[in-house]
Amino acid sequence: METKFLSVKEAVENGILQEINRLLLHRMGLAICVEVEKNEDGSLRDEDSAILKIIDDRLDSEGFYFEWGTEERLLAAQEKADKFQKIQNAKQGTRLSRLGYDTQPIK
Repeated sequence: METKFLSVKEAVENGILQEINRLLLHRMGLAICVEVEKNEDGSLRDEDSAILKIIDDRLDSEGFYFEWGTEERLLAAQEKADKFQKIQNAKQGTRLSRLGYDTQPIK
């Protein structure tokens, strides 16, 4: 089976990056960010190639949090969270029936 890779664009649009940050990393003072190369006109040089970096601010007592700012940004974030939840839910039943768990236990 050939390994497939998720594009950074899809990871952002489907809320995967947002939710990994929001649900897991932010509380620890960590955040995944995307670094992309841009052309002189500001357009993306290659939308499939980007570098993911982890910002480390673990010494900050609060960690990171999103500042939604506007109703539009809040609604966009909720839409991404909903997309992410649908992706999770689509696999949950199969994982439970075939593997006996959703989140893999360490044992």
